[in-house]
Amino acid sequence: MERYAELDGHAEPAPEDQHIDLTPGEIRLRRLMAAGGVAAVVIGLAVGVPLLTRSEPPAQWNKPDWAEPVFPFQASWLPPGRAEPTVFRSGPDRTLQYYYGDGNVLTAEWIARDPTWDHPKTEEHAAVVGDRPATVRTAPGRIGVLWQLADGRWMKANGSGGWTEQDVLRFAGGLQPGSVPSGPAPFSFAEVPQGLTLQNQTPWSACLATPEKANTVPAPTGLCVSVLEPTFPSEPLPDPQPVTVGGLTAQYQKYPVGGEMRLDLGGRRTLMIRWEGDIRLDRDGIVRFASGITAAG
Repeated sequence: MERYAELDGHAEPAPEDQHIDLTPGEIRLRRLMAAGGVAAVVIGLAVGVPLLTRSEPPAQWNKPDWAEPVFPFQASWLPPGRAEPTVFRSGPDRTLQYYYGDGNVLTAEWIARDPTWDHPKTEEHAAVVGDRPATVRTAPGRIGVLWQLADGRWMKANGSGGWTEQDVLRFAGGLQPGSVPSGPAPFSFAEVPQGLTLQNQTPWSACLATPEKANTVPAPTGLCVSVLEPTFPSEPLPDPQPVTVGGLTAQYQKYPVGGEMRLDLGGRRTLMIRWEGDIRLDRDGIVRFASGITAAG
């Protein structure tokens, strides 16, 4: 849903122009942890960390067992042009996005509760989607349609760029129960800390959190992974500790609450791992987690 962050995009456009219909929490994650064009990189365990082995994982580590995100509706009408679907997970919410280039984006959001608008209001008026009452909000270059489903969840259709209100209403009315898979995940994990599951996923990032947070918190939270692009330079870490993961140079930074690790992948690419205070992993645990990450591109 639009709980992403100031996102914009597809493959060719600049990152800011690619996923414009994501929510502010996720845009922030996008800019802190943007991933794109990453060749597959498998990060092996550092030889310099003797306490960790890649033999049988201990009981507190498990193989990932979550299902990839699926958007539970599919579009029966789309405007002319080529646009592949992209599915995002934001906690309990899902977003389906079609990018047509030149800033023209159509998105549908399946929202658990408390829907919000991510663009200012120029004008609002009533409409109907199927047999459900709806609200249309317009702003320069933005049109949104919000309605509530019979089961209490909310749906929102958004058009950014050159779409007309008629286009967005037709797109909204054509959303029928179905299944649109997310496609290849941005990362695979050899093992994850016990008790964590997928909470947030975009084409360039993923977050793991407790099942409770995964089912209730839309904004990215927990243990998050992405690949920084040169387009989004990061501030230097204040007091990093050097570590080695599979022969790659890494910087480990512990904060009063949470921390982050940056791994230099070469080619001006940096794997970033950020975690919050409720993630109970020490430095060796973060190194172990990083050692099993494969970034797909």
